[in-house]
Amino acid sequence: MKSEESLLSTLWQVTRGHLDRTYVGENSKMSGDPDFEFFSRDYTHSCGGFRYDLENLSRKTEDSESQSIFSWVEALLERHGGAELRSSEHKELELNIIRLTAMWGHANGFRISKHLEYFESIEDDYVLNHIMGEALAKKYGECGVNSDNADLLVSNLSGEELSLLTRDDLTHELKRAGVNVELLSTDKYAWLQRIKDSLKSVKKNEISAKNLIIQEAEVKKQNQSEAGETHQILVTEGSIVHVSLAYVEVEVSIHDHPNGGVVEILGCYCGVSGDWRYFHVDDDGNSTIFEEIDFDTKITEIWDYINQTEVARNALLDIDEEGNIIGLSDEGEIFVEDCFESESDSGIRYSKTASAEYDYIYEIQGQWGLSFSMS
Repeated sequence: MKSEESLLSTLWQVTRGHLDRTYVGENSKMSGDPDFEFFSRDYTHSCGGFRYDLENLSRKTEDSESQSIFSWVEALLERHGGAELRSSEHKELELNIIRLTAMWGHANGFRISKHLEYFESIEDDYVLNHIMGEALAKKYGECGVNSDNADLLVSNLSGEELSLLTRDDLTHELKRAGVNVELLSTDKYAWLQRIKDSLKSVKKNEISAKNLIIQEAEVKKQNQSEAGETHQILVTEGSIVHVSLAYVEVEVSIHDHPNGGVVEILGCYCGVSGDWRYFHVDDDGNSTIFEEIDFDTKITEIWDYINQTEVARNALLDIDEEGNIIGLSDEGEIFVEDCFESESDSGIRYSKTASAEYDYIYEIQGQWGLSFSMS
């Protein structure tokens, strides 16, 4: 080991070399589902194992076919010396190797949910802040955000404010408020404060819009249109509501039309990550996310149909005074019990009315602003 290299640098170079050769280089196995597993006979653990899974974050690996990331660090230290097992230096090396592995995985398109769950369990937000900082620097470079001052935002903004910045593209609002490179170079605290003030303004407008939607839907609850059956889909994870979606199929009769008319889809959706909007699918299957009607349609009294779906969507939700979804309503809990269909390995539950189609989620999820997507 070169004298100028730290022990951590050496351990990470070896680790990254194994990962790169296995998943990024000429011998890549990326045609399948990528993971963090590899063989390393050069770094056989004292227990005799040489197959390592760096996504395995359990210290109980006696019965496992592959060794955990903790065993991998032990094997590295057995070879390169340095920290004694169970020393504070060893624990710090472990943590940094896990951090670097997670960031490497994220950069290469791997799922790092298990790593993030581990960091959450030990209350370490280094990797999450790093990923969020990268996203902010990429999105708001015109406003002066770069990899260095992204940390300033992450450490000074609330979780809700950071969620707004990452979820929506607020470049226009920030630039209009004078958030730019010139202000940053002059006074970074004034730059930061203008960002915070802009986010407060955006949040206030968003709450007003949500409340208006909810109030209008309630006022017209007794005047629902005759659109027919309302189809609903609810996607939850514990108390989290990822998606509440409702839609109707509107049959429009057209004189001399070869099929007697057309069928168009109108609906609405929302979720805890925001984006309370409407969607339309025409007779040819073209979909549009909208707030104002700017597409061709044969439907008259379109807002009557939309209001019908809003009532159905909102009825399943427990919404606070500011228009935020805080969970399921009593009706929503009953809906899950009566209409539950399936649950993923990660605990995401899908519930829907009998004739509702997931096709419409697949059709519009590339356009919506919700963080959830079906694969």
